[in-house]
Formats: sequence, structure tokens, C-alpha cells
Amino acid sequence: MNNPCIKTSCAACNNTHSNTALSCKSDNKVLKNSEYFDYIHCSHCRSLTLAQIPRNMNEYYQKYHAQYDCLKRKFKKPFSFIRLMKKYIITNRNFISKLLGCCFFISFEHCAIKALSNTNIKKNSKILDAGCGAGYFVDELTDLGFSNIIGIDKYLIRQQTTNSSKLFNQELYETKGHFDYIIFNHSFEHLENPIQIAEKCDQLLNQGGTLIIRVPNILSFQFKHLQEAWPGIHAPFHYLLPSIEGIKAIFEKTSLKLVETRKEIHLKKCFIHSKRLISYTSKLKKDRWTKSYLLIKDYLFTKKSDAILSNSIVFYLRTEGTL
Repeated sequence: MNNPCIKTSCAACNNTHSNTALSCKSDNKVLKNSEYFDYIHCSHCRSLTLAQIPRNMNEYYQKYHAQYDCLKRKFKKPFSFIRLMKKYIITNRNFISKLLGCCFFISFEHCAIKALSNTNIKKNSKILDAGCGAGYFVDELTDLGFSNIIGIDKYLIRQQTTNSSKLFNQELYETKGHFDYIIFNHSFEHLENPIQIAEKCDQLLNQGGTLIIRVPNILSFQFKHLQEAWPGIHAPFHYLLPSIEGIKAIFEKTSLKLVETRKEIHLKKCFIHSKRLISYTSKLKKDRWTKSYLLIKDYLFTKKSDAILSNSIVFYLRTEGTL
């Protein structure tokens, strides 16, 4: 359902002109009774914003954590060979590291490891994992020799974590100190007030520090065709899905500058999104063949495979100076 929306502004660039409203169905795994939430697709920066955050989000998140069990997941130490490959991927970005990443590291968690490649990160770098869940990524980096890392999460339950001394039940606003790297592993899109978050990140980062943001790719082939049926929207838990121009607008008034973007491909999510795409076109009652033809045509003439398969995007922002 697409309706012109004029009054609601984009959370990234504040544009109010010629935006589009999408009525998005909630995640059935979390909310058993289907609900619909309005999102605003910005005509200027192409970011997607939740029009109104529900007042009972805490109740929704209780159901969210009960379903996905993301605060109770335990880190299991990998085999030595896997550990060595992970270290190689983080410290190198060449043909071999890319091949290893494509062949072995295709899960959601492993993409977080690949996101650290070619960032000049060191084992003594001060790292903040913002929105760490149960601390899975903190435990994984600690196992790889990164000793100076902490994680924060608003919904953290300390008793359910394995490395509680490095994990804190708090929001980003409450965090003190300075860091060389701040990482949002699919947590940035869950946060309110992105511009205030950007300002806080600017304060927390050392000179030459790097901010890494992994989010669903709103510029993906899947969203272009699925629109409100795209699983990456994950209503109502994703408040903002920023585009490249959206990220630039959010950090415009900070010292952080976008220096690189990378598209991620994790095959399980790619399969889920592609399955939804096929199901969506098969259920079309009106203009089914026309829309299917346009979809296939777009697929065949999209030159880069990552534009078709990528379901996440990684933004790298850096402050001026050197560490």
C-alpha cells in the first residue's frame, strides 16, 4: 500500500517533501496477532523511517527476546583452524581473505567478523560493541585476542552472559570514556534519535577512531521489488533503515565522515528474502505478468551480483587524525 505522505519527516535528513508511506506487517514470529505499522520512505535520501514508535515497545521487546532468545545465546569456542581463519580475515583484505569469507563465513555472525577486515584494528584497540545482546561478539573477539573490548545493551541480563565483567546494562548516552572503534552490529536501526546517537559517537571516539555500522540494505534489489513485504523492515523493531545519503545526513554536523561502504551477503538471509520475492510475485492478482517481467528484466540487467544478493550494508565513518 503506497500513499503520498507530506507531514511526516525523514529521521535521517528531515525531508518532508513527496515522501511515500508504506504499511508494513509485523514479524509473525514475534507478534502472533498481525499488526501493521506505517513507515516513511524518503524521496530525498531513500531512507526508511518508522512513522510513530509504539508506546508499548518494552512489551514488544519482551516478546522479541523470548522468540529469538538473543540475550541467552552462548559463545562456543571454535576449532583452532576456524580461529586462525578468522584472525586472517580481520588482519588481511586480499583475494585469499575474500575467498575464505565467501566459502566459510556466510552466517550472520561471521559477517560481523568480515566487517573488521582492512580496518587497521589491533588487539589492544579500545572497542565498544553498542547493542551487544548477550555479548556473543564481545566473547568472540576476546577469544581472538582482543582484550580491550566492552559491550553495552539496554536489555542486557547479566546473569545470562558468559563474560559479564565486560558487559554493561546501559544505553549509549550513559557510556563514558573514549574508544578507537565503535561497532553497531545490526543495532543502530533499533535506536531512537539517530542524530543524537551520532553526536554521542563523535564524543566517544578518539581522534582517528572508526565507527562501523551494519544495517539491512534499504538500497537492495529485494527492497526495490518487495517494498513493504521486505523482511529487512522487521516492523516495528527497526526505527530507521538509513541509505548512504541518509548516513551522510545523520553525521553531517559531526567530525565523522563516511569513508567506505561495503555490501554484505549472508546466504541464509539471501535465501529467505529471495523466497519471499518469489512468493510475493506468485500472489499478485493484478499485473502479475507485467511485474514479474520487470523483476526478471531488472535481475538480468543488474551487472553486479552483490547488488542483487546483498541484504546488509556496512558503513565506515572515521574522525580526523590518527590513532
